[in-house]
Amino acid sequence: MVENAEATEAVTSGENSTKGMSRAVKDLRDAGNAHVAKGAWSRAINCYNKAIELDGNSAPLYSNRAAAEYLNQTYDKAFDDSLKAISIDPTWWKGYKWKGLSLIKLKRWVEAVEVLEKACEQFSDVAELKENLETARNELEHAQNLLYVLPGPEMMKKLDGIPVFIVTDEQGQPFFITYEDGQQVCTFYFQHSDAVSTLDWIKEENPSLGERAVVVVISLSQAFQMAQDTQQQYQKEEEAAAAKKAAEAEAQGKENAGENGDDEEPAGEEPTPETKEAESKPNATTEESTGDAEVAAGADESKADGEDAEVAAGADESKADGEDAE
Repeated sequence: MVENAEATEAVTSGENSTKGMSRAVKDLRDAGNAHVAKGAWSRAINCYNKAIELDGNSAPLYSNRAAAEYLNQTYDKAFDDSLKAISIDPTWWKGYKWKGLSLIKLKRWVEAVEVLEKACEQFSDVAELKENLETARNELEHAQNLLYVLPGPEMMKKLDGIPVFIVTDEQGQPFFITYEDGQQVCTFYFQHSDAVSTLDWIKEENPSLGERAVVVVISLSQAFQMAQDTQQQYQKEEEAAAAKKAAEAEAQGKENAGENGDDEEPAGEEPTPETKEAESKPNATTEESTGDAEVAAGADESKADGEDAEVAAGADESKADGEDAE
């Protein structure tokens, strides 16, 4: 932004044209320049006023008074004087300079950029205009970045005095543009002409809706609050939709699990290779025990047979003895 010292230098330097000025006008102009150098903005403005009364067709006088008004922070008057200077002499580059700088202070950043871009094209050899254009672009970018972060209470108070334009219905409800992803956006504009263009588009796309649409002006702080409220509402809707989807998926999962439990046996553990080998291998202990039992049984049978043979032999012997005895 232009500092006071720089603005003072621009006014009091010898660049201002004195061609065609009477001696009285020149003296008043010089007196005004001297007051600017001292920081006496109001006195400087009074001197320029008197000079303009004597010569109302001097672009340098109007641009000098625009500079003094700018330094005095009466930016609307500085803007008016810059327009007058340009109308008198479109080749006087300082008229464009003070027009652009005044627009920046009036928060009309887009217009400031447009004015200074054209001025730089027309006066390509004036480095100061290029610096002013860079300032305007930086201010515009800063203002656009603010749209994504809601300022604090003190800043919101300052934004109350900055007008913006939106399209609403007859009851003051803003129109929202719905995109393909479902997100709704309320657009507001720094320039009235941009809002009117949107209104014309609505009337063309939806005549019945366009009949109820109007352009209204609100403060920038209201626009910020509206943007934040809209974003919060959108986030709530997104979270609710995600929660509903998760609940439905969980319910479906439980339902599927219940159906599987009624029709099928619970799956057991997959047999390990060791388990399979143990199941297929003969039981050695059992077979060995069975073999021992068979051997024992055989021994008992043999023993029994032996005892029977002995008894039989004894009986035969007794019979023989009896026969002999007889």
